[in-house]
Amino acid sequence: MKKVFPLLLMLCFASAEVFSEVTLDRVFSSCMVLQQQKPVVFFGTASPGEDVTVEFAEKKITAKAGNDGVWRTVFPAMPADLTARTVTVSGGGKKIVLKDVLVGEVWFCSGQSNMALFIGRKYVRGRSVFNCEEEVKNADHPCLRYAYQRYAASGKACPARYMWSSRWLVCKPDRAFFFSAAAYFFGRELQRELKIPVGLIVAAAGASRIQAWIPDDCLDGLGPESKALRKFKAAGAEIPEATPPQKLPPGSLFNGMAAAWTKLPVRGVVWYQGESNHGEKRYGALLERLITSWRGKWNDPEMPFLLVQLAGFDRAHAADWDKLDPNTDNGWALIREFQRSMLKLPHVGLATAVDIGECDNIHPGNKLDVGLRLALEAKRMVYGRKIVSRGPLFKAVSPEGNRIRVSFDNAEGLRTADGKSPRAFAVAGADGRFFRADAVIDGDTVVLSAPQVASPLRVRYAYAGFRGDLNLRNAAGLPAYPFDSAFGGVR
Repeated sequence: MKKVFPLLLMLCFASAEVFSEVTLDRVFSSCMVLQQQKPVVFFGTASPGEDVTVEFAEKKITAKAGNDGVWRTVFPAMPADLTARTVTVSGGGKKIVLKDVLVGEVWFCSGQSNMALFIGRKYVRGRSVFNCEEEVKNADHPCLRYAYQRYAASGKACPARYMWSSRWLVCKPDRAFFFSAAAYFFGRELQRELKIPVGLIVAAAGASRIQAWIPDDCLDGLGPESKALRKFKAAGAEIPEATPPQKLPPGSLFNGMAAAWTKLPVRGVVWYQGESNHGEKRYGALLERLITSWRGKWNDPEMPFLLVQLAGFDRAHAADWDKLDPNTDNGWALIREFQRSMLKLPHVGLATAVDIGECDNIHPGNKLDVGLRLALEAKRMVYGRKIVSRGPLFKAVSPEGNRIRVSFDNAEGLRTADGKSPRAFAVAGADGRFFRADAVIDGDTVVLSAPQVASPLRVRYAYAGFRGDLNLRNAAGLPAYPFDSAFGGVR
């Protein structure tokens, strides 16, 4: 038999054991943040029939462990505040005490390596973020809390396991270097705006494909994934220890890194992933299934889902990206279109990073703007701020003889960052062949033409792995989203 993760398997099968003493689930610890405005739940294990009492916020609730040894209490929803509270769990002669527990906003941040990327102690290209030394030095935020889920892949749901610590952590300069940069900048901005505690749960796996994050009981109708899951289970549902993340079976990262956290109420999800699925034509269906299935697992059909649209990247053309044929299909551009198409779903936000990529660096150092753009979407969508949170978003095209007009949502004050003509547009006629286009801003629209196309019908903007000349913005300074008009507009 191939070597598997022995400790992980032991943890995952713990639910089949007979529990002899009171425990509190590992998602709970001192210094954590509990989600405001939703029922506050505590749960764990004990001997079957054991009475377990939980004291929290001047209330006391007793629950009895079921035949499976699981107990659960539910306290009324609470508003956020800055009060540090104590949680006491007792039963069977044992007492568990959590201290400095806050109530505020909790976000689950997941994906692959660009979500996992640390702030870092010293800037190293591809391994940390710009200005990291200064960011870490100033990262003293007592009401910003962080839980880092350890990497784990499994054929069965596993308990939560922490990395870098055995519990939730308070954001301080001596430890902020290993925080997820994208999540940190997002959470820091929310905490600054809302002035309430913010908790960030980060569960990310570098090089992972989206299939491994979709729950294995939610794959119906996804033919290749369903087939792969059946094959995996028929082989014994064991994952060799050396299996690289991009080759993990469907559902295995959800089981190992997300399932345990779905029992804990959160406000929403931040998802930064897609690089390892670049060029996959089924990615749109997979991403939609991920969103709907995670909402189901959290039992929150309207749970906000914030996506990061992939940053620019094309290492193979670092020296000639500006000379590429606009007819070249690109796997990264395709993934961005699928990400944009998710705006058809309710309560989905999209923060683009297409303009802040680095052509030959898959882990760009500007995660500050990623976090800030995510926070803008959250402020508008979730927290009711009357702000512009998106750049110009493709709406429609209108052919006008030898020209074609592009209209956008969020286009008030349409302009370019450098005062020059908009760049990175291409147009095609009935033959579908694209040519670089001349672009002129006309109010909140862009008018395009190309001498080689007598009657343009289709438009592409920034439809490439990387473009270093993206200058189209709105009055809020937010960049236009890339698009191919053949995919249509979304609202």
